[in-house]
Amino acid sequence: ADPRFEAYDAVEPLTEHELFVQRKRMESVRRDSACKAVCRIKHGLRQPGVQQDGRPFVPADWDRLFKPMLGSYVKFLLSRPDQFRVVEGYSPGEYTVEDVTMNKIVKALPWMKGMGKGKDKGKGKGK
Repeated sequence: ADPRFEAYDAVEPLTEHELFVQRKRMESVRRDSACKAVCRIKHGLRQPGVQQDGRPFVPADWDRLFKPMLGSYVKFLLSRPDQFRVVEGYSPGEYTVEDVTMNKIVKALPWMKGMGKGKDKGKGKGK
C-alpha cells in the first residue's frame, strides 16, 4: 500500500458526542429550511391571481432548494396542517393551496425584565 494514502484509510468512527452534534445540526438545518419554505409559500399565495387557473402555487426553486431537505411539495404541505390546506380540484391531481393562518403575523412575547440570572440582578454585588 502507498504510505501517502494510509491516513485516508485510517478514518476513525465518530464519537457519540460528534454524532449528537451532527444530528442536532441537521435538525436545525431542516427546521430552518421548513421555516423558509413556509414564508416563501405564504408570500407566493399573497400574490394576486396566483391560483386563478386552478393550479397550485409552487415556488419556482422548490426542487432545487427545498426538495432535497423537505421532500415533495404536496407532502410538505400536508405535513403542515397548522399552516396550509390542500384543496382538491375537479380533476385528479388538480389542487390549490390555502393559507389557514389567514396571514396572521406571529408576534414575539414581550421581553420581561428580570427573566435572566437571579431576580432583577445584573452582574456583581450592589445592583
